[in-house]
Amino acid sequence: MLRDFGRNGSWTSGKILDHTNATIKGNHLGSPLRLLFSHSSSSRSLLTSILYQSFIFHSYSHSFQLLLRESKIDEHESSHSIIAALATVASGFAIPSFPFLSRREVYTDEDKFYREGLANFSQQAFQDAVYGATFYQNLQEISRDETTHVNFLTGALQALGKPAVKECTYAFNIPNVQTFLATASILEGVGVSAYLGAAGLITSKAYLTAAGSILTSESRHNAYLRSVLRLRPYPQPFDVPITFNEVYTMAYGFFTSFPADNPTFLPVKAFPTLLATSTGPIKTGSTVTLSTSKVNGMAYKIDGTPLYAAWISAAGPIFVPAVPKGDMLSWDVTVPAGIHGQSYVILTGCNDKLTDDTVTAGPTIVEVQGRDGAPNLLP
Repeated sequence: MLRDFGRNGSWTSGKILDHTNATIKGNHLGSPLRLLFSHSSSSRSLLTSILYQSFIFHSYSHSFQLLLRESKIDEHESSHSIIAALATVASGFAIPSFPFLSRREVYTDEDKFYREGLANFSQQAFQDAVYGATFYQNLQEISRDETTHVNFLTGALQALGKPAVKECTYAFNIPNVQTFLATASILEGVGVSAYLGAAGLITSKAYLTAAGSILTSESRHNAYLRSVLRLRPYPQPFDVPITFNEVYTMAYGFFTSFPADNPTFLPVKAFPTLLATSTGPIKTGSTVTLSTSKVNGMAYKIDGTPLYAAWISAAGPIFVPAVPKGDMLSWDVTVPAGIHGQSYVILTGCNDKLTDDTVTAGPTIVEVQGRDGAPNLLP
């Protein structure tokens, strides 16, 4: 059975939803990899791959960097490399000056992030920051969940005869409790989107159930932390899937060292970093400035070629024009209707499809106010 999990798959084939200066085309579910799953050995290879991807989300892997040097991966290796891509999503991301995800703030994996955060900040520190003893205990429970996820993924890889990803060294910048909590909320949100993006690659019901059970746990963590931060815990009716390369792009700049014997076969790459800034709260119709220090040469030439911002939604990317600001490395874009909560935006040279070949930079994360213009901050 041949399955194509590209962004422009058949579930929205021919379906175009027009908005003011915005168009939804195609979809954003899963990876552009074409995978062959006709035999049980292929299914085992797929499971191994997604397990690695999930595991790395909870503890980073040297394999990402090494794979960037590989020019070709055969179909077997491509199939072999995908719950390694779900194991990657659980590990780590750039952390923002809230509400923006800035590449140079913090990068960590969820498991180690919670362990180190709870070691650095005592229960008294949280109480001094107006969080009670019960909240600290809940954070400890979340931390134990993340450790359990790592142990589960490790065991699953070992059952397949594959080595587990060893913990890497990461750059941290968590000066206070508030930054710790904002970072935790964003990590959990990216985890939800990453697991969701990988779900379409899993053909085995048993494997899909196992991955789904982690996804729902991550979603509860995210909703709880958002409510503690007085952000709406469920700002939109559908969670947003993101691809392996998009997850890796947000993580790539924050590795500091890697165990030399980590697995080396994950087929992922990092796109140029994208940053977002705004002068006030962001809602539908707001202007956000996107900037990057470099661009993806495959997708962009400094010759007047128009660029677009692709705002990722569950139904597919919503494209809006990116208006250059004069320096050729920053653009003003508008937040379209239907984008709320923790949102992802990519700079692209195409306005009818979003593939690896059309990405110019990004993604970056923007927190957008709720539906009907309602502020995300709870009373």
